[in-house]
Amino acid sequence: MSSSSPPLFPILPTTSKPPPKTGLFCPQCTSLKFTNFTSGFIFYLQTISSSSPCDFCAYISYLLFRPKKWDPAGTKRIEARMLAHFRDAFDKLVPSSSLRFEVLNTDINDQREQLYQRHPEMAAKEPAFIDFNVDISQLSRSIHIQEMLYVRKTMDGNRVECEEGLKHGMVTRWADLPHARAWLENCLETHGECRWKTGGEALHPSTKFIDVQEHRLVNITETMDPQFVALSYVWGPPPHRQTVRGNFGAHSRHLPPCTDAEDRLPKTIQDAMKVTREMGFRYLWVDALCIVQDDPAEVKTQILQMNKVYGQAAFTIINQGGKSADDGIPGVSIPRDISVEIQLPNGITLGCWDVVADFWENDTEKVYGSRGWTLQEQMLSRRKLVFDVGRMLFECDTHTVVESGEPAPSQVISGFRRAITSTSTDLNALEAAWKKTKIDFSNRNLSVIGDRLNAISGIISEITTITADKYLCGHNPNKLYHELLWRIDYDSSREAKKFDLRATSFSSDSSGLFPSWSWLNLWPIHFSSKGYEDRYTPFPDITLEIVKNSGLWELVITAPMRRLYPRSRTQMYAEDGMPVDIDLRLDPPYGSFPEKVECVPLARVNPGVGVWSSQESGFVEAWYTGVVFVREVEEGGYYVRVGIGLVAKEMWEGERVRRIICR
Repeated sequence: MSSSSPPLFPILPTTSKPPPKTGLFCPQCTSLKFTNFTSGFIFYLQTISSSSPCDFCAYISYLLFRPKKWDPAGTKRIEARMLAHFRDAFDKLVPSSSLRFEVLNTDINDQREQLYQRHPEMAAKEPAFIDFNVDISQLSRSIHIQEMLYVRKTMDGNRVECEEGLKHGMVTRWADLPHARAWLENCLETHGECRWKTGGEALHPSTKFIDVQEHRLVNITETMDPQFVALSYVWGPPPHRQTVRGNFGAHSRHLPPCTDAEDRLPKTIQDAMKVTREMGFRYLWVDALCIVQDDPAEVKTQILQMNKVYGQAAFTIINQGGKSADDGIPGVSIPRDISVEIQLPNGITLGCWDVVADFWENDTEKVYGSRGWTLQEQMLSRRKLVFDVGRMLFECDTHTVVESGEPAPSQVISGFRRAITSTSTDLNALEAAWKKTKIDFSNRNLSVIGDRLNAISGIISEITTITADKYLCGHNPNKLYHELLWRIDYDSSREAKKFDLRATSFSSDSSGLFPSWSWLNLWPIHFSSKGYEDRYTPFPDITLEIVKNSGLWELVITAPMRRLYPRSRTQMYAEDGMPVDIDLRLDPPYGSFPEKVECVPLARVNPGVGVWSSQESGFVEAWYTGVVFVREVEEGGYYVRVGIGLVAKEMWEGERVRRIICR
């Protein structure tokens, strides 16, 4: 065949949806056997048309031409450096418009091994399930994509029931809650590392739960069994079903019905109550209902014990697949996105696992992962039963189990859990985990700016139980010499709502805004000065103190200072007009810069890079002075932060020590 005669392999009109199934196959696809799908197997699909439809050709075409599910704007172009490899690998006897289907590797997640462990009788028979990675490419368009597929024996009527689906490791419409209960019971019985380690303190006497048997709110003093389940979910847009002073009495007698009536509980809460019952528990904690939302004293009390609520819960139900309280939990009341499958000849079914590998990462497409409140709910929970749009996952402090695909817990979350549950407290590891937590948190969204501290107070309380440090305004007073060296990490390509200009100036509003020097003021933030892990050494003769004055958090700085004059956002000059060598990071607004600033040294900083030393004939550690820039507020008698920087040379010799107040 000539490689130039046939037209391009056509793009189906419905590339965003699986093609309709006809039950028909072209002659070459009819010959496919179950055992063909092994590493190195290559197959070419050469045409597809309405006159000779083929389900396999149409399905593989759909996988290549559809938008990437987790990266719709992502490119499928073959990189220039790889194009020659693809050309060499492509069979010269087939048209370049053909689709090349290559199996890269099989049993990638040990699904077959797990299947045989559960069902040893299958091991001696023909393989019942194979999963594999494939590369699908088209040379004429220079595009390719890699997908995770599986083949299994076709079940009767091609119906994927929950129990049968789990045997084969695929995603099914409904979650198997008895299977989840087995995961939990195994952890409760065998994982001593997952037991509660939150200081042994009891929950506040005002704590309330939903009694899922009696369908009402109960006080903790009424409960006969201290074991309870917590819910983590996205509230979404109003109206919200909440407990307030006006309906607390009614909720204590009986909660709204679990029906489709207008005056009902949100579907997510209904589903969480069902999960709680089927997992063998009676009490459920849900923030919207278990906290009297218009009682400021109770709200404050409950916010300050979030570490105990989520830490003491037997497990936390996480509705990662929901965008609002009324969405419901995937696999419980609403069917999940099941594996996209087609039946092949000879009793074979082919499916695609559309399960993102970085399951816990905060993909912007996942509303749950973008919310500020949900971070501490994940971090503080010792066990999590997670429901996503495609699968169910159980994670504890010991291991992770999943219905299908490859679990990949977030390094930020798992790192923090390791730091707070370690039998031997490693303060350096805890400090590093706290720093990464602040970075992650600052990239999330909160409806109310004032909640920036509230939404992370549980994590701070947990750290305090370990270190006994008293945090003020989100800062450890003993670590200010490096905690103040945060920088803005704004990228104009990000969503505008993640960089909230309403928080860029200090306000005395008691409900919210934070002082200019606090990492809670400007988001998103980062602590790395040059892209690596920074190390810090404090200056012994410089004092930094946080005080509260008339309801305002103030930073009292006693240190030598030098006046400098910015001429742009990247250049500083001394009073004699000479430029100063500074790695400068000024804060927004980006369209202007102050006329003069005070340069205040905070710590010696090693940004993880080296410099060449001719004396040592090699690279040596490079140490700089980390500085904060402040400007005086006219007629205010105080200063505000305007940025940070790294200074290569000392320049404070002879400068007098001054005491200033920064707000």
